[in-house]
Amino acid sequence: MPSTLPTLSPILQALLALHAQARPARGKARKNAAPAAAGADAASAFQVQGQLPLTALAVQVAGMGALPQPLHSAQAQALHALTAPAPFGLREATLHDTRVRDTGEIDAQALTLAWADGALAALQAEVAQALGLQALELRPHKLLVYGPGQFFKPHQDTEKHAGMVGTLTLVWPSAHIGGGLAIAHGDAKVPFASQHLQAGALRWCAFYADCRHEVLPVEEGWRVVLTFDLVVPAAARQASAPVDAPLLAALREECFPQGVPSTDPWVFLLDHEYSQRGLRWELLKGDDRAHVLALRAAAQALGLKLHLALAEIQESWTASYSAPRGRYDDYGDGDPEPDELIEDSMLLDYWVDASGAVVQRKDLSLRPSATESFTDTGEDFLVNEEHEGYMGNYGDTLDYWYRRAALVIETPQAQEAGRFVTDFDAALADAVQLARSGDGTALAQRLYASWKLLLQRASPQRWSDYAALACALPDADRAQQLCEKFEWMQLQPAAVAPMARLAQRWGDDWLRSLVHSWLHALQDGANLWRWVNQDPLAPWPQPLPTFIAACQNAALPTALVQQMLSACVGTLARWDAAQAARSPAQRLHSRDQRIAQLADLALALQRLPEPGALL
Repeated sequence: MPSTLPTLSPILQALLALHAQARPARGKARKNAAPAAAGADAASAFQVQGQLPLTALAVQVAGMGALPQPLHSAQAQALHALTAPAPFGLREATLHDTRVRDTGEIDAQALTLAWADGALAALQAEVAQALGLQALELRPHKLLVYGPGQFFKPHQDTEKHAGMVGTLTLVWPSAHIGGGLAIAHGDAKVPFASQHLQAGALRWCAFYADCRHEVLPVEEGWRVVLTFDLVVPAAARQASAPVDAPLLAALREECFPQGVPSTDPWVFLLDHEYSQRGLRWELLKGDDRAHVLALRAAAQALGLKLHLALAEIQESWTASYSAPRGRYDDYGDGDPEPDELIEDSMLLDYWVDASGAVVQRKDLSLRPSATESFTDTGEDFLVNEEHEGYMGNYGDTLDYWYRRAALVIETPQAQEAGRFVTDFDAALADAVQLARSGDGTALAQRLYASWKLLLQRASPQRWSDYAALACALPDADRAQQLCEKFEWMQLQPAAVAPMARLAQRWGDDWLRSLVHSWLHALQDGANLWRWVNQDPLAPWPQPLPTFIAACQNAALPTALVQQMLSACVGTLARWDAAQAARSPAQRLHSRDQRIAQLADLALALQRLPEPGALL
């Protein structure tokens, strides 16, 4: 671990240091737990093992009566006769296949459990503390009986209840050899040996539901276990953590570099897997819980916004083969393997806010390289893959889809910037409301984070909103940048009232400069080509006489009105000059439209006190 520290960000380094401090205390809390296997972390965040006195639990089985301790071979066979073949889940399907799972099961409804005083409460508290949870309930699920040769191949448990986070397996005294449980999460693997010839205690192992685990074949005897679902009760309060100073400093530098609020979200990918139902603050698992609680405390101290989210990651790779298929073939005999990354993407598409509510927020697209994590995105998170063979224009490709959970931390400015990306119209409406409140400083902070996008999304129907924003901004140059992206010829007479408000806010000279920038854009060669070759409407607001009348009614300066009409005359002259290059048929085709434009301009010019030379 120390060798990797230099490659981690300051935030992750602070989390690791905080995690190292918490580990010893966690280990002491599990004084009754059974020792883990050599080489395994005794306080593994994803699993915990322990034992109970034989007197802690008595079990009655329908059709058999009391379950003896120990369970002798003949009794075990009789118990097995009461079982039904156990199914397994594959995505949405429930299947029976003894090549995958070969064991018998008895449902919880056929069992009556009698716990010794305080035994259940003590066990629930011990497991919750060891797994880093606030509270847990053990809900009986099945009684499983494995005979000689029976097994269950690697699999993951499904979430059977709201709030379910894991499974507890309790071994009943029944002599057997083999049948060990192997639990894995990522690269970490921990065994749980259930075999015994004479049990002096009830041994148990609890682990999170996203851990892959398997039951190895029983070699001799009968393996009998009770399984329980680990469920976080609905009433369990959300835990909190103290603010860690080094983590606070690292997060502040990330989100407020040089004191300026960042406009990008900070995304931390979690180590465990979560479904939509299981992605809740109180249901976070293992180290995820400790990391998120610490980050949450620091983020809230800095006034940052937090969400949990689910991320879909897609990768496209070129494919290669390990060995040639034949003398004249460059491709291999085996399965294709990823060679070079072509592209990757990430989409955050399911959101839980800081209060625990699922919120409707549009998808947010990010590059996977812009995220941080302690765990690489690999097979543990893989949900689908596709291989596409040689298509003529490009070679074989491999596509992979992964599903991960994430903690998203944002400054308020970054959150608003994200809203302009995912829900532009709603974000714009909120910004206009803020503009009308008169808080120009707050408005500037919100808009400057999405400035480029705002300039790109200028459109005629948004002119009134943009003008309201420009009136409220504290910077005249920024206000003009926001307005000059509009095309003058697409404005309607209703656009004049916002122009008048802009003149009141910034002055007549400012408005003349804005109009000049609009008129200057008319001289662009590409615009001229468009007007000449596509026979569009005239290059001025429609209808022009009504637009000029609105300008006069709004008391815009007469010189400004004359400037606009002079630009119309000059533009139409250039338009006419370009007609000479067109064929007679083309000119005839556009004649009626040109006459209508000329009449429109003449009517507008008549509104001047002295139309004179312009007419």
